Amino acid sequence: MSQNYQHLLDEQVVQAAVEKYGLTRERLFDLGSGNVNIVFEHQVKEQEYILRLTHRSRRALQELIGEVDFVNYLGRNGAPVSCAVPSLDGNLVEELPNGFMAVRFEKAAGRLPTEEDWHADLYYRWGKLTGQMHRLSRSYQAQPVFKRREWHEEEWLNIAKFIPASQTAVLQHAESLLENFERLPIDQAGYGLIHNDLHSRNFLIQDDKLTAFDFDDCCYNWYISDLTNIIYQALTRFSRPPQSDAEEKQFGEHFMRHFLAGYRTESDLAQSWLTTIPQFMKLRRLLLYVFYHQAFDLDNLSDLMANRIAQTRRAIETDAPLTDIRFESL
Repeated sequence: MSQNYQHLLDEQVVQAAVEKYGLTRERLFDLGSGNVNIVFEHQVKEQEYILRLTHRSRRALQELIGEVDFVNYLGRNGAPVSCAVPSLDGNLVEELPNGFMAVRFEKAAGRLPTEEDWHADLYYRWGKLTGQMHRLSRSYQAQPVFKRREWHEEEWLNIAKFIPASQTAVLQHAESLLENFERLPIDQAGYGLIHNDLHSRNFLIQDDKLTAFDFDDCCYNWYISDLTNIIYQALTRFSRPPQSDAEEKQFGEHFMRHFLAGYRTESDLAQSWLTTIPQFMKLRRLLLYVFYHQAFDLDNLSDLMANRIAQTRRAIETDAPLTDIRFESL
């Protein structure tokens, strides 16, 4: 889930990417690395681009081709997404030295949302964007060799690989929770290829338009999971104004009411799926806990992070609800 490959990047890799795309090294600006990818920005005439480097130990070549095929399908069919553009040889994914692969994207226009943007209009447009992608996903046919993973095939779903065996209650909860998902229906109406990480730092705003990017985590999953990830991050104060505990439920209901209003202009959503949001939120919390074990040195934590991890563990062990919002009533 979280592994940084910066130590494998050298000038040979960067120079190979420059040559593949006909760029100028001096005009390639390093935006740093996130959890898994290394990102550069550059400009050709008036158009800005993003050059993303991904290591093979993170994704196979076929997976990257599957990602950009889906993204460009969405773009061709009217969804506001940051599309991939080919190299000089006409390839959407290029292989580089040291196990890296490169994809070049049009840079989305606009800016990241700020506190002032967190209001009903943003929630509505966020929902509309999500619904549009889900509507298009239902008609998307991937070539089998380039098919993205199913949600349960991701490495971080191997919970026991990352959580110590001594944490018996966490592992038992994880096993029980995952069994619940085996009973959910898998059909065209409710299940398909989703963005899987459409939080408020994975789209930009320009005027009244949102443009989505960073489909690195896209996978086959229930559409309701996409919605759950968004509301989970909104409720856990992900890039939004702080809320007191007393305001949390009111905010969540307000957010979802406008988000769903926008979503339903583009895509149908059976009311019964809304009842599963608490279950999906618990899965999101569990995977966040797994992420902590992957991303941090647990023997050298700040007090803030140590408390956060301990609180998350207690919540998992006691199966504490994340919210008492009745989503099916919205």
